[in-house]
Amino acid sequence: MITLGHSHAQTAPPVFPEKEEAYWGPYVPPNTILGFAWDVKKTRKGDCSDIGKRPQRQWQLWHQIFCGKNRNELLKKYYRAEAYLHTNYWYQPVIQAAYACILYETGAEDKPLEIWEFQPNAIIALYEGKIKAPTSGTFRFVGTAYDYMHVWVNGQTVLECGSFIPALYDGKRVDSCKLRHAPAVQEKFKKFRPQYQFISNRPEFEQQNQELGGIVGGAFFHVEEDEVIHLEVAVVSADSNQFGYVLYIEEQGVDEEKAELPLFRTHNLIPDTISARKSRYANEQTAPIPFSEDTWIWETAE
Repeated sequence: MITLGHSHAQTAPPVFPEKEEAYWGPYVPPNTILGFAWDVKKTRKGDCSDIGKRPQRQWQLWHQIFCGKNRNELLKKYYRAEAYLHTNYWYQPVIQAAYACILYETGAEDKPLEIWEFQPNAIIALYEGKIKAPTSGTFRFVGTAYDYMHVWVNGQTVLECGSFIPALYDGKRVDSCKLRHAPAVQEKFKKFRPQYQFISNRPEFEQQNQELGGIVGGAFFHVEEDEVIHLEVAVVSADSNQFGYVLYIEEQGVDEEKAELPLFRTHNLIPDTISARKSRYANEQTAPIPFSEDTWIWETAE
């Protein structure tokens, strides 16, 4: 079994044990967020879709999904994997994009790449669940991604980040690699999302701020202790040659001075970054994305 920093897939509905079980067994830990993955290169029945025939069309689709209001109806047209996804955090060290699909298919690591259910690029994973605020306070999500991450709280967008932001707002592919980097993303945010902030004062994010579209702080939202909120997280692998992301949670007036940003988690499990870096799928040229384990645990709610 490979060890990556990401969610895992299984074909049977998840079974939640009364006591904590091994993460890699047939069970999943408690306080887990569930999701599904779609391959928009294929139709709902598995035939070649309009995106499969015309890959450039995916940029219009991403624009419609993330900038419009009908994402669920749009996704119904495309192929959804049978496997359930489950995760307690969003942390994926950068890997080769060709292997991103391994994260969404049960047993894929034991099969040749050419027969995987999902083939590279034009993949979206969407997670959804209810979580309970561990304390009262004002928070924001902070993150970055190859290619893109989108977070909603109670149906409202609170974070967009990643290297394809310019394409997202324009609805067309960005041909120049330089346009996918942080300066171009910042220009788009100034126009479309002035409430977002680039985290440029932390030296540990130097590489991410140059290559992944920058570490972005989203819109602040306030919660009361034990308040239940509806969380949705989307992760996209579009057409770059790398794939990875991280999602932090920052409490206003508390976490700004910490040496590292706290990783958003729904369980006390933490990513195995050492094994992930040694994986044959890892991109050795990309620095590990740092995080702090010193964070509130946002447990799931019924």
